[in-house]
Amino acid sequence: MLSAQPVNKQYRVGLVLPFHSSGTQSTLSEAMLDYYEGFKMAAQYLEAEGLNLKLYVFDSEKDSFEFNRILKHPDLKTMDIIVGPVYAESMSAMEDFCNKYNILLVSPLKYFVPKTDFKNVINFFAPDSLRLSSIAEKCAKKYPKHKIYIVQDKSKNSIAEALIIRKKLKAMQMPFVRTTTLTDGKLNPIPSHLDSVILISTISNKETKSALLTAIKKKNESYLFAHLDWNEKIGSTFEMDEPQTIYPEVNFVSYHDSFAIHFREQFFELYSGEPSKYAYIGYDQATYLCYGMMTFGRGFYTHLPDAEFRGLINVIKLYPSSNSMVNLGLNYLQIIEEERVELER
Repeated sequence: MLSAQPVNKQYRVGLVLPFHSSGTQSTLSEAMLDYYEGFKMAAQYLEAEGLNLKLYVFDSEKDSFEFNRILKHPDLKTMDIIVGPVYAESMSAMEDFCNKYNILLVSPLKYFVPKTDFKNVINFFAPDSLRLSSIAEKCAKKYPKHKIYIVQDKSKNSIAEALIIRKKLKAMQMPFVRTTTLTDGKLNPIPSHLDSVILISTISNKETKSALLTAIKKKNESYLFAHLDWNEKIGSTFEMDEPQTIYPEVNFVSYHDSFAIHFREQFFELYSGEPSKYAYIGYDQATYLCYGMMTFGRGFYTHLPDAEFRGLINVIKLYPSSNSMVNLGLNYLQIIEEERVELER
């Protein structure tokens, strides 16, 4: 049974990130500094709510000698959570270290595949191939009575993605799931004009959006789930009814959200600049990790299989994969009056 943790329990979190403080600054080091600043802001807010946290910061230079010095630091083995590093070779060595001392290892920005069946790993970002099941689940829960058509072309990637989505929808016992192929702008089979339908695109070419929206524009309560590759340059078109398109997107900040406004104002006051996406990401991850520990202890992530956390920029929903916990949470957006807004939950 879950229970709140003792108020005086101190938790230790180590950030092992490439700040490159002793050398030339780079785009990566600047991003890591923003991540740290966002992480620290969240930790300070939670400390005001009763979290007893000691935050350690280590500069994981790319040089292996410097990284080995960090591994030998006497305090490192006392951490409850280690966030980073980001370089693959260093991450592998840190996995061995965390496995030895039973420490939760967090990969903050890149998908990391553990060498062993080490369950104490959280991947906050996953490849799109793993997010497909999450999109299928969202579709099934949001539109359980719609007829679902998975749209593919004849490419290997599209066919493979369609199979993943179909498998997930069948596992959720959706009553009507069909695969339809787009060729020269035409769907075969064509969705019925009498039904409310959902199209889920597995075609990365955004130019196909027009043909797919044409197929559903006269259908009541019908929608197109966009391919993940379409969200890089989301825009509004005058020809199509954009509210019918639902864009799954990893990073999204609503500038009308009061919490996001407050964070942006506080960040500017502290650091005299606008927060980058990495500052928002650091804030969200710190809030999720520290709230979890403060409430349920170090192993909190194993007790929350269906919990979804809506942060300032990311949705965090962890799923167990073969050897780690993977965040498959996504923002779902529509374009209404040339503005991106969240899909109603």
